[in-house]
Order: sequence, then C-alpha cells, then structure tokens
Amino acid sequence: ISVAETFYDDIIRRAIARQDEVFHEARLIGQILGAEPLGLSDGWLSLRIESMIAAGELIPETQPAAGDPLYRRMLRKVL
Repeated sequence: ISVAETFYDDIIRRAIARQDEVFHEARLIGQILGAEPLGLSDGWLSLRIESMIAAGELIPETQPAAGDPLYRRMLRKVL
C-alpha cells in the first residue's frame, strides 16, 4: 500500500515546530526517526525537507562540506 508523497509532511512540520529558529537538519531527521517508528529512511525525510525548502518554508543557513549529505546543514524556519 502506498500513500501520497506528502503524507508524512505533517509529522515533519510538527518536529520542525519544536526546533529553534535555526536548527541542524540531521538532528531533526534523527529526532523524527527516533520518535516515529514508521519505517521511513533518512534519505526520504531529507527529500521531503528539500521540497519544503523549495516551497519557501525553510531556508538553508549553511551548506554541507563537499561530499557530505545535504542534511549536514543548518536550516532556518520561515516565520
């Protein structure tokens, strides 16, 4: 059984709401994985967060070092 691509976005947004204004993306993903035993991967969560950045909901504050995954960056909430 599959769900819509955006199905888990509310879980991500609730976790973002608990973060400081600027937060570490990898920590957010780890908190979601630890709190929500849904069988999601870090890669999937990263892709959904990337879509939230594209939609203007979040702003990257830093960029990961060359060769590091995207989620090794700091993000800022758009208030």
